[in-house]
Amino acid sequence: MTKKTRRKNLTPASTPCTGFANVLTCQIRIFPTGLSWICQHTFAPQHHLPLLSMNDYVQSLLEGKIDFEGQKQVDNIARFALIAATVISFIIGFALQSLRVTFGTFGGAVIILSLIIIPPWPAYNRHPVKWLPIIEKKASAKST
Repeated sequence: MTKKTRRKNLTPASTPCTGFANVLTCQIRIFPTGLSWICQHTFAPQHHLPLLSMNDYVQSLLEGKIDFEGQKQVDNIARFALIAATVISFIIGFALQSLRVTFGTFGGAVIILSLIIIPPWPAYNRHPVKWLPIIEKKASAKST
């Protein structure tokens, strides 16, 4: 039995790369009684995409863009929520006479507050900064 494998890339050059190529794999098997033709259609990953280092990948996940008004809004939310959580957890802990309940309530409030203020939600980028265009200086070449 003889095997011949042929790969044909079905993705045209004008198609934008999505990270996978449409690949048709065909095998011809030669038997004493005749030929056998088997084709398999798969999506194979393309390795020509730029690979980021682990540091760049983590930074792209954690980096968020918020404007100055969003920073002010986050600061106000954090300040008022932490004050309220402190007062509420103190009252609950005092009523139950338990430091464990006091710190547990405050810790839960901090975790919930972190989920609200740490991610760069679109609400924090409602007033993006409009930067001035780049002004290119013309270099004057003096010839003598």
